[in-house]
Amino acid sequence: MPHAYDPVVVALTGNLPFILVLSALLTFPVSFALLWLYRRAILQRMNASAKRKKGDFDLPGASLGFDLPVERPLHMIFLNETSQASSPTAEALYTDVRNRPWRTAAIYAGAGIAFALVMATCFLRAGHIALSPLRFLVLFWVYMWPVVLMLQMVVATTWRSKATFLTLYCCIFAILATFAFLLHSKVSVGDFALLWISTNLIPTLCIQTFLSHRIRAVAPLVMIYFIVCITGAMVATSFVGSSTERMHVAAEIGSHFKLGGTGDFIAILLVGFLVFSVPGVLAVWVIRRQYERKELSDQSLALDALWLFFSLVYSIGLVFEGPLWLLSGVGAFYLYKLVARIGFRWFRGAHRLRMRPKLLYLRVFALGRRSERLYEILAAYWRHVGSIQFISGPDLAMTTVQPHHFLDFLVRRVARQFVDGYQALQHHLTRMDVEPDHDGRCRINDFFCHDDTWKMVLTHLVDTSEAVLMDIRGFSPQNAGCVYEINQLVNIMPLERVVFVIDNTTDTSFLGRTVQQAWKEMKLTSPNRRSPSVQMRIFQYTGTGGLYPLLHELCISAENGLVETNNVAVVQRAAALTEWDVS
Repeated sequence: MPHAYDPVVVALTGNLPFILVLSALLTFPVSFALLWLYRRAILQRMNASAKRKKGDFDLPGASLGFDLPVERPLHMIFLNETSQASSPTAEALYTDVRNRPWRTAAIYAGAGIAFALVMATCFLRAGHIALSPLRFLVLFWVYMWPVVLMLQMVVATTWRSKATFLTLYCCIFAILATFAFLLHSKVSVGDFALLWISTNLIPTLCIQTFLSHRIRAVAPLVMIYFIVCITGAMVATSFVGSSTERMHVAAEIGSHFKLGGTGDFIAILLVGFLVFSVPGVLAVWVIRRQYERKELSDQSLALDALWLFFSLVYSIGLVFEGPLWLLSGVGAFYLYKLVARIGFRWFRGAHRLRMRPKLLYLRVFALGRRSERLYEILAAYWRHVGSIQFISGPDLAMTTVQPHHFLDFLVRRVARQFVDGYQALQHHLTRMDVEPDHDGRCRINDFFCHDDTWKMVLTHLVDTSEAVLMDIRGFSPQNAGCVYEINQLVNIMPLERVVFVIDNTTDTSFLGRTVQQAWKEMKLTSPNRRSPSVQMRIFQYTGTGGLYPLLHELCISAENGLVETNNVAVVQRAAALTEWDVS
């Protein structure tokens, strides 16, 4: 290794790995702590009133009033037991819901293949190793490991599917290692295991710390900040330590504050960290601007962090053969981005969706982790065909945080995210993002409400959505908010566009009484009064095994909403709703 004592090589193979690993380790606790503070700040404002006069946000006529009794009965059907006929449009939407996540994964996998080809080639060239097909395949498969992590993030919604991807990767690697062992008896199977461990184990452990689903939304931003700032701390110590004069100056300054040798060293690290925090903040804000311009999505940001991290770690091992080999990882990452961009651009042009239904997600806030889990699985599929909107609550505050919301919290501007009146609601409605990002996934539109504004927001969200999923698992007389939501659904939304999700924790008798009472007091403006046959569609969710049937029912609901959007009746219903509006 002719460059073993080159200071550049020493910095790249010593300092750079230290910076990456330390940044990854710090990212998890810091991200979790910041998200906890973010959730607490959101909850404090949710529980507070808007502190405005009542007329500023109350909608005239929005309260439930008894108009005329409904003679027709409301039928409750359980979708798990009754097969629902669907139109070709709904079936096409359901096909897209199921297939598009896999198409997205295929594009990212193709980009990962290009990445692995570059890294395997550079490994052989840097080490002056003779090329053989089997040797290249083994190295290629080692560098394909990030694809497994990508698949687990993009399409694996259960532990079983994640284990399937992992098992498949290990089986193929074992087959390649066995063939190599049979052809080259000097190489043992343990050597191949050691090759994989030395190449992938440390970056995998680091990635798992900052790409946990609990902090994935903000962890890449926090890690980028730490990488820049810790680099500044390392640069500061190198800058001072490389000159005797600068060390004397630092010691004299430290003596004025009685820091001592250890204190001087810590002070130098801290100064470098703080100085480089400026470019660190700038880097984070650049990412925010790219996110707002839809050049990045929350998923692509996390995947970019994954591939960039692995590309740097992979190329560090090649630096012993020359500092410029660090560019191999940069080049592989750039090729990954290029192939992914081309793939998504082609796919978006060749398979453009004709409809982008908006799904309103209502739920019992007290469900906590159960509500969060259903949302994560649902969003992994639905966001490929349409946006999801909901009133933010304590159960999803950390899971659905978006980069710009998180940065607003850091600069103490979280108040502007909240709807504190009718004008603020109109502003948020006009800024709803229903168009897909560059990777074809739509965004979430979460509305932060005060304790006295959420009802107003609910009314408008129901009216602007093509389909509604209401998760009423755990529903009981204590859930007064859900009772109000059910009444509003009956008054505003055709029930054929709503799917109610229950399980064995739902108080079904109370649910039946609540719905029947809302049905009896249904307003004259309700579209359910004009329907010849109205059915309350109930789906009993038993776990991830029921995901596809649930998605199918939501597609039927969305198709009904899209048809109504093109119907003249919706204009009449909108006219009735505008009578509520106040300027």
